[in-house]
Amino acid sequence: MVDKDIVTAYAGARVTRLVNRTDILDEVEQAIRDTSGKTYVLYLEADGGMGKTFLAREVLRRCRKGGEWARPDLLAARHEVDFYHHQARSIDGFMAALVDALRPGSGYFDAYYEQRRRLQEAKAHTYSALNDLLSASAEMKTSFLEGCEALGEEKRLVLVLDTAEKLSYETDHVQKRLGLGQEAMGVRPWLLTRWLPKMRNSVILICGRPRKRPYETFMADLQKAAGAGFRAPVMRDFDFEETLQYLEAVRETAKKDRNALAVQRLDSISDDSRRVIYTLTGGRPITLALIIDYYLATARLLPEVKITADEADALSKEEVDVRRERVKGEVVRLLRETGRGADETIINLAWAPMGMDAELLSRVSGMTSDKAADVLKMLANPRSGLSFIKVRQPDSRVFLHDEMYALMQEHVLETMPKRARGVYQAIIEYYSEKILAQETRVRELLVKQHSSTTSSGRSTDAQELAAALGLLDDLRVEEVFYRLRLNPLSGFHQYAEYAQAAVTSRNDSLDMQLRDQIFAFVQDNFKGQSELGGLRRDVIERDSALRWGWRAVYAHELDEAKALIHHMREVDPDFLGTDADASLAWAELDIIEGWADAFLGKEHPPAEKSLRKALYVLQHLVTDSEFEDRQYGIAEVSHMTGVPAYVLRQWEDRFPQLKPGRDRANRRFYKPGDIAVVQRIKQLLWHEKMTTKGARVRLAEELRGEGRPRTRKEALDILDTMEQQIREMLDLLENE
Repeated sequence: MVDKDIVTAYAGARVTRLVNRTDILDEVEQAIRDTSGKTYVLYLEADGGMGKTFLAREVLRRCRKGGEWARPDLLAARHEVDFYHHQARSIDGFMAALVDALRPGSGYFDAYYEQRRRLQEAKAHTYSALNDLLSASAEMKTSFLEGCEALGEEKRLVLVLDTAEKLSYETDHVQKRLGLGQEAMGVRPWLLTRWLPKMRNSVILICGRPRKRPYETFMADLQKAAGAGFRAPVMRDFDFEETLQYLEAVRETAKKDRNALAVQRLDSISDDSRRVIYTLTGGRPITLALIIDYYLATARLLPEVKITADEADALSKEEVDVRRERVKGEVVRLLRETGRGADETIINLAWAPMGMDAELLSRVSGMTSDKAADVLKMLANPRSGLSFIKVRQPDSRVFLHDEMYALMQEHVLETMPKRARGVYQAIIEYYSEKILAQETRVRELLVKQHSSTTSSGRSTDAQELAAALGLLDDLRVEEVFYRLRLNPLSGFHQYAEYAQAAVTSRNDSLDMQLRDQIFAFVQDNFKGQSELGGLRRDVIERDSALRWGWRAVYAHELDEAKALIHHMREVDPDFLGTDADASLAWAELDIIEGWADAFLGKEHPPAEKSLRKALYVLQHLVTDSEFEDRQYGIAEVSHMTGVPAYVLRQWEDRFPQLKPGRDRANRRFYKPGDIAVVQRIKQLLWHEKMTTKGARVRLAEELRGEGRPRTRKEALDILDTMEQQIREMLDLLENE
């Protein structure tokens, strides 16, 4: 298939010129031409498929060199910052995306680049001090904001932030019960309270869908942050005259493409049918595009359209809604019937809201890698101009329009339940292999880092390692998305593993993105249920509550950690529950409290009391009958020991005594003896400052090659050893 085939086969879905919207364009142009230095925020809120992104891109085009509104002091972004992509929904990711969109040249963001390099080096250094990470992260944000201010002093900036509804959900249930506001975490409060006030001399278009929840406050919060510069233009569906203009724009595009057949078929649509098409689509641009595409591909009108305009006008609202849904279903199902070259690829793209590259498309579709690459390349080619295809920069990953995902899910994918499992399994296999390969790459770079570390203690390959770790984070977030949909319980276990590693390593970007994934999954899929696929809502909320405590501890926000612990213990004791699972939760809360007290450095007796209490609970959870069968996931072990999951994986390679088992899904599981080995390795490396080789020899001597306890007595002896190690840790803290 060549680009010309795409152009001809999908003539009705081709991008046309912008139809009307002159009132909004006039308001935007007026804001841009204001030379007073005032900042405007224009919030375009409308349902999906209304053309918000298309309009925003037209604004950017008009402002760039050669555009109708261009002038020397105007700097328009090269592309929108799209919150649909999970990377942009963390503060670090947003900053990187905005700088990439602007690319203003040297000088403005040099300090930001330098501070980002420092942060990358700190992250790349396995044992970098927490204070180094926090300091580098704070300085990077400060440098970014200063760069934005400096740029605004010399240029009038024009920016587009798209799919803002991904930011506009209410404070989750756990935050409410813990008394935490929206400022507790996330990119949204940072944008509103830190970034937006620094954006002087700017015009910022923010596009989003309305959230159908009465307590959603995004627009009000945005208006408060933007002040007098806030505008909310009304974006409505096309009226009848604008629908006719849209049909004419499609004809103009077909004529430009020399698609005579499409022009002929468009000309043959009667005035009566045009009126019916308007009534049944409601003037919604994406629905218009699909119904015209159906007609041009099949040379026939849908049965719902084969009525007179008078009959259409006589329909009640309920009857119109029913017919409109049938129209949507029929035009989307067209993709399974016409046999056009890219139809199957478009269906396959619908399975993957995280986007597809050629390798993933090949696995899902069964086509060869070369053919998959060719098809995606042609769909992504701007000359093809399909209105429902999006391409993410800089990796050229291909997506559908977000409204198209919703239509495909409802009218196509849900009719294929047997295929769904196979597709998701293929997607997860793809991610599992990619993650394994990337973990290997990270380990190789860590070894390289260790061998090439300079005298200052920083790796000369820090940026390469940071990039590899960033890609690994992306893969893990996307893997969690698909695992949750294939098997909610398994997906949650994977989420918990990655989330705890993110918290303990202070990887705030990954932490934000993972939290966003699990929260969105609960909102979109539980729909009032208490359980889904074996995953209980209360377990998710319990995990979330405890993770807030760990976040505060690892961020050294110890007073906040103590306040959270007090809230769960005294104010809302029912939160963690009283069932069997709650025993471990309460034990973990004790551990969090012990760590907080120990880090405070002034209340060691309470710290010791909390930790000993936790150990007591853990000891009594191990019974003779269940001892051999009790298994812990890597996330639970990371919780218990404070060792990030990625470090646990490294230790498996370096210490033969640490060999956790694997279940049928190839996930690690640890028994009590494995946990004891982890604690001892941690003590030898982190507290006694031994080398890896020395710790390996010492561990072999201590365990006499056994590595795991075989009886209940041995397990309790190991837990006693863990208690002693806690004492030693507290002694070290007291002597500092």
